[in-house]
Amino acid sequence: PGAKRVQGGDLLAGLQSRTLKNGMKVLVKEDRALPVVASCLGFRVGSVDETGAMTGLAHYLEHMMFKGTDRYKRGEIDRITFEAGGQNNAWTSDDMTVYWFHVAADKLDEFLAIESNRMTKCTMDAMEFENEKKVVLEEMNQRLDSPWGPLGEEMEKVLQDLRNGASRRTVERQRQILSHMLDATRSIRQQGYSDERVSE
Repeated sequence: PGAKRVQGGDLLAGLQSRTLKNGMKVLVKEDRALPVVASCLGFRVGSVDETGAMTGLAHYLEHMMFKGTDRYKRGEIDRITFEAGGQNNAWTSDDMTVYWFHVAADKLDEFLAIESNRMTKCTMDAMEFENEKKVVLEEMNQRLDSPWGPLGEEMEKVLQDLRNGASRRTVERQRQILSHMLDATRSIRQQGYSDERVSE
């Protein structure tokens, strides 16, 4: 009782938008209710950009972006985030890959620098690449074991049929993940993680 109901339009009130010279779109909404800051770095690349044997590469690339850079070892960015009292993660959908973090407001510059380093200097280590296959497959299996997993699979097949006339069975997708090559993942990173396809 007495709480103000938030209307959809209110969520966009005060939102500022700017496109940088390199094509990156920056969206900012200031809210001083708490001394924290949240950042979402989104790339317009996802499963719709995959064809043939490239199934799952966008999601795989998301995982590899957490495996170390030229400056930070594997797990070090997560440790720094945790020690700063923050959180970070990422997700991949049909048409977006998003990396996010939230930390104390006075840590913004530090974490934007970390994110910049991760996006441009990810090591894409070959051994980490091979080890991550099991993790990606386990995530797929967990989704399929959930009550809504099989329904989501069937819906995805229908959408794939409409999009390109060729749905892929789960077993086939799992086999493709196991056969993924590092060079192909590097390629989708170079093509999809460009300045004009990113917003924050």
